[in-house]
Amino acid sequence: MNKDALSILFFTLLAGVGLFVLRSVPLNNFITPLSSLTASSTLTSRAPTYRNPSPSASPSSPTVSASTSTPINPYDIPAGFSANDLSPYFHKIRFSTAYPGYGSSYGQVALSSNFYDDEHIDITGWLIQGNQGSQIVPHAINVYDPTGLAPETDIIMKQNSIVRMYSTASAIGRNLQLNECSGYLANANSFTPELPLTCPRPTDSEISGYSNPCQDYVSSLSTCGAPAANPPGLEYDNACRSYLLTLNYRGCYERHVNDVNFLGNEWWVWTNNNFVATRRENLRLFDNNHLLVDTYQY
Repeated sequence: MNKDALSILFFTLLAGVGLFVLRSVPLNNFITPLSSLTASSTLTSRAPTYRNPSPSASPSSPTVSASTSTPINPYDIPAGFSANDLSPYFHKIRFSTAYPGYGSSYGQVALSSNFYDDEHIDITGWLIQGNQGSQIVPHAINVYDPTGLAPETDIIMKQNSIVRMYSTASAIGRNLQLNECSGYLANANSFTPELPLTCPRPTDSEISGYSNPCQDYVSSLSTCGAPAANPPGLEYDNACRSYLLTLNYRGCYERHVNDVNFLGNEWWVWTNNNFVATRRENLRLFDNNHLLVDTYQY
């Protein structure tokens, strides 16, 4: 057999093997279905989906969000509520006292913080609901400056904070966080209840440069007390009289505003709203999502 005949025989056998393979394997294995191409195109062109950030990541949310992972004893859940009705701040803010006003006496509801770590919980906008009425936790002035023009801001409770809410009206038309000098405000305004008189007294070194009669008079003043307009024996002591003009809220503020402990731990709020029932009261505190924080009954 010559070379040409061998070549023809080889290619004939090769073609036969190829035809056998094509008949044995489905054509679909070599062709991509149109439906697959369409699905692939859809996945490729679909816009990506992003998860919304958690509320604690938002700058407008409370400074610190309470943990929801702490297990709650079923016996602590108030009657009529379920675990799903409880706030993440459940029992982190609690009623410490509540009583109604009678006649000329004032009513009060006090809230206190109940945590021991470095949390800051914004309670402005929370609702106190009672059998007789309700009250929203309002804004208050954090640092009351002598001009009286400081804006009211959210009430943010820290460790050992107390918010006292009174049924009376504010003598200055504002709510405020007490500070070292707040007692001086009572000299020109009639507060109900009265402000705590805990102002820092003038130190010996502060008044040592004044005359002995001046020092004696300053030492005789009550805490947060206002000097008389014309103190006896000091009519011609101009230096002393100039100093006495600073014994007020403005002078105290300017001397002590940078003290580490200038701000106190109490917020005073005057609601002009006697919303606490005189008997058989059942107060409930709800957060901004209307989830239960605490209850108080009497």
